[in-house]
Amino acid sequence: MEFENISLDLGTSINLELNINELISNSFKYAFEGKDNGEISVSLKLNGNGKKLVLKVSDNGIGLPEDFNINKLKSLGLELVISLVEQLNSELEITNNGKTEFQVIIPMDV
Repeated sequence: MEFENISLDLGTSINLELNINELISNSFKYAFEGKDNGEISVSLKLNGNGKKLVLKVSDNGIGLPEDFNINKLKSLGLELVISLVEQLNSELEITNNGKTEFQVIIPMDV
């Protein structure tokens, strides 16, 4: 875990906590199927110019299916993540190259 010392309002803090909880839960449920061990990383940092807050949750599990499309899933957990991201007027980026990484990019004027 890597966190910068950043002051946030209560609503943003709760939203981020819910996102972290849901993304970590998904990693535990799906990422390490058939693996004896795994690693989950969480970081919350300001980007280089300080205008955006970036939450990253990643794992080194089995990865996402090639046809993965978050907008077509019937997963209540990921639907919650999408909803929470929208509440913060944020962006969600997902990468799947050697590790699965979810990034929530939040403008600091929230």
